[in-house]
Amino acid sequence: MSSVEFDPAIHLAYNPPKVRVPRLSGVRRGGLSTADAVSTICQAIITMKDLDLQGRGAISSVAVTDPFPLFSQEGIEAMRAEIFDPAVLETFRISSYLSKCQIRGMAPSHAPFINAAWTSPELLKAVSEAAGMELVPIFPYELGHVNVQIDGGADSLTSLRAQPSPPMPGLTLSESESSSDEDETMHDIKAPVVAWHRDGYPWVCVVMLSDVSNMRGGETAIVKGDGGLVKARGPQLGTAVMMQGRYIDHAALQAIGASERVTMVTSFRAKDPLVADDSVLTRSYTTVRSSSRLPAKCHTETGRTEWSSYRLELLAERFKAKAAELHAAKKCSPGWGHPIMDQAAFKAWAADQIAYFQRTLDEMI
Repeated sequence: MSSVEFDPAIHLAYNPPKVRVPRLSGVRRGGLSTADAVSTICQAIITMKDLDLQGRGAISSVAVTDPFPLFSQEGIEAMRAEIFDPAVLETFRISSYLSKCQIRGMAPSHAPFINAAWTSPELLKAVSEAAGMELVPIFPYELGHVNVQIDGGADSLTSLRAQPSPPMPGLTLSESESSSDEDETMHDIKAPVVAWHRDGYPWVCVVMLSDVSNMRGGETAIVKGDGGLVKARGPQLGTAVMMQGRYIDHAALQAIGASERVTMVTSFRAKDPLVADDSVLTRSYTTVRSSSRLPAKCHTETGRTEWSSYRLELLAERFKAKAAELHAAKKCSPGWGHPIMDQAAFKAWAADQIAYFQRTLDEMI
């Protein structure tokens, strides 16, 4: 466990996504089952409209950002020290249908630095600015879960340290051209390091904790509304990407030329309780297989408890806001006999809250 106390002046290095010249490059790809072209988009912000996904019910126009600096070298090393602590690996390593090697659920009990970082006002302000709306973490279990791709597989985890592994030598020309772009793309899509999915929560922040300066691949593949595939540029060491992943089908593609690829993912929702919350729980917890001494049911029970708590708190805020609205309407009423409340609108609002609570229960299978 790290003994370092989080200090935003030392451990953060935030700069917002930079305005870049848009570049769209695509080559026809034969034989793809979900698309007939793969493109790479490089721009500061990719919008839902850019991806032809306006009709998904997303809560922001922003789909995914370009990588932007978020953590300093000191911040990266403090988080890695907690992640690769033997007690954390022994207790919190799991696998799931999404990824063969994850480290999840260690904050706040075994990762106080990670917990402090992801709940700090400074970091929340940064990720909110990048996303274009005010965000809060979904709940504690989802603070800083880690996906690992490493040479030698999960058994090599104990070799990882606070200091990122040095980058592997760059690929030679013959190595980099040993297969066609089409073959490489097909392999990436068929064997991603994190499987095709939509996230369970509205927003994710993905931070790179490895030196991947000589790596090829590792992008995020996204399915557009027209079925085309887009590769969004992956982050470098200490940089982050914000993605509205609840509304986007995506996968993390294989990385070539990196001895390790460690990414940290934290999930967020809108801070405003009146904004729609389409979160789901089942995809996150029903397929967890524990690879540690902590039984899988412990991950499941923790997730269910925190899921229920945040949903009840959100509903309580909505009820309080609606009561205040009705009190204000009554004060503004001309007097007895004049309508105060739109009953049809209130019934529709109440039905939405009932549906939200029912979904809370339905997800707890």
